[in-house]
Amino acid sequence: MFREMFYKWLYADMKVDDFEVEWEEAFEEFGLHEKCWANQMYEKRHMWCNAYLRGKFCTGYRTTSREAIPDMMKLQRARFDIRTHDRTATWQT
Repeated sequence: MFREMFYKWLYADMKVDDFEVEWEEAFEEFGLHEKCWANQMYEKRHMWCNAYLRGKFCTGYRTTSREAIPDMMKLQRARFDIRTHDRTATWQT
């Protein structure tokens, strides 16, 4: 089923070449060549496919939702501010 393959591409540790082979096989198997959404997903594979995200620093967060990114950035900034403030206070005493 395509959903299981897609989850694998999202989370599995795999090489780009392996992903490309599996994507082409899935396109053939599920007849996705004429599907606009599938072509758009492939064009954006650098944003969601774990094979392309290997070695990228993501501050420990991963999401497929654009709406969640600003909230995560605010949370990360707040954590940094707290840590920086704590260190500054410790250094001043």
